[in-house]
Amino acid sequence: MESARIPGFLPSTSGFNFVNFFPPGCPVVTVSIPGFGSIPIGDASNGLCNGMVYAVMDMFLTSPRLAPPTTTASPACGTPIMNYIRSRLIDAFALQMGPQSNAYRYIDFMSTQDHDTWVQRGIPSIIAGSEWPQIKADIDAGRPSPLGLVGGVWVWPTNIAAKITMLGHCHSVLAYGYDLDDSMNLTLFVYDPNDPGADNSTIEMNIGNPTHTSPISTPRITDKIEGNVTFRAFFKHQFYTWSMPPEGVSAGPLVSPSSPAAKMVTRDFDGDGKADIAVWRPAQGNWFVIDSSVGTTRVRQWGQAGDIPVPADYVGDGKTDFAVWRPNEGNWYVTESTTGATRVEQWGQAGDIPVPADYVGDGKTDFAVWRPNEGNWYLKDSATGGTRVQQWGQAGDIPVPGDYVGGGKADFVVWRPAEGNWDVMDSATGATRVQQWGQQGDIPVPADYAGDGKTDFAVWRPGDGNWYVRDAASGAARVQQWGGSGDVPVPGDYTGTGKADFVVWRPNEGNWYIRDSATGATRVQQWGQAGDIPV
Repeated sequence: MESARIPGFLPSTSGFNFVNFFPPGCPVVTVSIPGFGSIPIGDASNGLCNGMVYAVMDMFLTSPRLAPPTTTASPACGTPIMNYIRSRLIDAFALQMGPQSNAYRYIDFMSTQDHDTWVQRGIPSIIAGSEWPQIKADIDAGRPSPLGLVGGVWVWPTNIAAKITMLGHCHSVLAYGYDLDDSMNLTLFVYDPNDPGADNSTIEMNIGNPTHTSPISTPRITDKIEGNVTFRAFFKHQFYTWSMPPEGVSAGPLVSPSSPAAKMVTRDFDGDGKADIAVWRPAQGNWFVIDSSVGTTRVRQWGQAGDIPVPADYVGDGKTDFAVWRPNEGNWYVTESTTGATRVEQWGQAGDIPVPADYVGDGKTDFAVWRPNEGNWYLKDSATGGTRVQQWGQAGDIPVPGDYVGGGKADFVVWRPAEGNWDVMDSATGATRVQQWGQQGDIPVPADYAGDGKTDFAVWRPGDGNWYVRDAASGAARVQQWGGSGDVPVPGDYTGTGKADFVVWRPNEGNWYIRDSATGATRVQQWGQAGDIPV
């Protein structure tokens, strides 16, 4: 079984909340012709599915990601939402591309046979050999894939009138996931504009013998479309270009860069907005924590020798959970700080480096590993189970994920010690950036030292104990001496100012040396012993 879901996308949260049904009298487009005035063309009452699909895709790919409008009522003619959807409907047809346009492809499939002939490839061959690989590539890259659905019956190629009529049997949906089993049964999970809030709309087809007729099943989609149309083909739309949704369309960012979800405090086991002083003792698997809210201490047994501690907020309750990753199994063992509930998730293999972070922007840490020999990032959405693979980096790099662009999601980032370069890929848009900062022998310590919701480039130099910080937004640089050779840097917001503080843990003493990055105030706290791992 091969399976993938786009992290963070579900029709119930990313799709429009209103149905693709509009009263008559609202033209799709109005053309002004000198001497004749404004001429209305088309009518929204015939459906705007293509425009709705493109608009949903725009909002999902915007950084920070935008939430759809909350209204469940279809928008009125002339409103910003309606104007935007109508505009995107025209864009979706890509009429400027002539015979290669999406509009023409609907018409072309009407005269394509259901099986291969000696003069023409049939629909199953086209889907299996061309459309499906493109759809899969989109989803694997974390990008929704807009699809055209062609319904009705086969139409003689020269019967233009029948084809025009058959356009009323066509539809558009947005694919965000797939399952492909060992028998080549393909299931695509889609957002259907006719079925708002439905997370179980699917397109199903066997692609194992594509030269022969292979029926397409769309049970829920067919049930929700006028006339209960049966579809005979689907294809991936070409020529999509992202467009910024205009003012008044979106309900706002799904996760604001200044929200707790985007600026989750690391090492915050008690959920008070401050990092707690904590160590994990491998020999016993014990976690020793000082809760910063009340100063009390606690011990929690979780894990064993050989595990790698990966504490983070996997459930989205604002508290860091006790978690370890077991390399020889690839299992993540998580116990919730609030309820004590446990969870085991298999993700990764021996040789991987765990890189948990909130790549989706939903306020929950996702399971993720980076595979050095491939440079691949393997992500699994901790909420939905959606997966994604992204190639970024190479052997010898150090993965340092963080929200460097301020989009409310962790980005794919590696630091290359030999060059001192930080290679950043925006996890939402794919935009890349290279920043030189640091040198061989430094230890990367990225964190939000400026308090602006963005992860800053930073290294700690053991030889002189200096922290070299470069603001990711402004480029402003800062050097702070704190710590010395043998120390372990553990930056975090221990003071609750919204900014990461300069902190080192000294193994031979078990002392934590904390310097408030805003005020310069210092503090020393004894906690831990040699052999512990500061978490």
